[in-house]
Amino acid sequence: MGALALAVIVVTIIACGKEKGAKSYNAIKANAVELSLQHDMYVKQMLEIQAKKYPLKKQQEVSINDALDVIEEVVGFRPEIWMDTIPIDNNSIVVNLDTDSIFLADYSNTERVEYYLSSVDQILENMTENDSLTVLCQFLDALENDVLTDNLTSTSEKETIINAVEVLKGSLVLWDNILPSDNLKVHPSNWPRWRKLLFIAAADAVGAALGCFLGGFIIVEGIPIYMPPGSGAGASAAALSFLALKLVGWA
Repeated sequence: MGALALAVIVVTIIACGKEKGAKSYNAIKANAVELSLQHDMYVKQMLEIQAKKYPLKKQQEVSINDALDVIEEVVGFRPEIWMDTIPIDNNSIVVNLDTDSIFLADYSNTERVEYYLSSVDQILENMTENDSLTVLCQFLDALENDVLTDNLTSTSEKETIINAVEVLKGSLVLWDNILPSDNLKVHPSNWPRWRKLLFIAAADAVGAALGCFLGGFIIVEGIPIYMPPGSGAGASAAALSFLALKLVGWA
């Protein structure tokens, strides 16, 4: 085989490899966007059903059981109030919503995922009420690009990170359009609206990062709630989102 022919073959292989990689990146991004849209759809349905089922109740008076009823009606499974001690082992997933802040990096399963989710946490921590969501999403877009072009991060790790970031971005926009501008109920202190918004969006992103729960627990107002296996990332994120609403006084 001549040197020129060999060179053409090598260049073709490299080009095909790059094209395959590009398609892979596009697929990861497209799947994450679809997940975010699915989450938004579930949440909107939950809010609509809650308004129909409990029209005479103020949002703050809707109980945990009421919220679980709504979740079950929308996604087809009912999270269970756990009456026993939460089993603690290496396989346990526990998402504690009774906290001042939610850090995505706490739910990492590899060093690369932790590295990037820590960066997301830092971006959120540095945000103030004077920053626009547009600017925040631009920072997150730049981080996504870094993830997708990082040769040290595996495809599954990229999927975990991009899923979390896309749901986070979509959730910020969704809740900014839905949530009231008042600050009637506070948790656990006089949180400004933007901080409540970040809290709920971060809870959504945790659900996306965890993907399909393999039997996980959510702690809400001191109550352990068991999420059954195979719930799915979109449903898990929406359930976390709906329950997080109670903690910031918007549901």
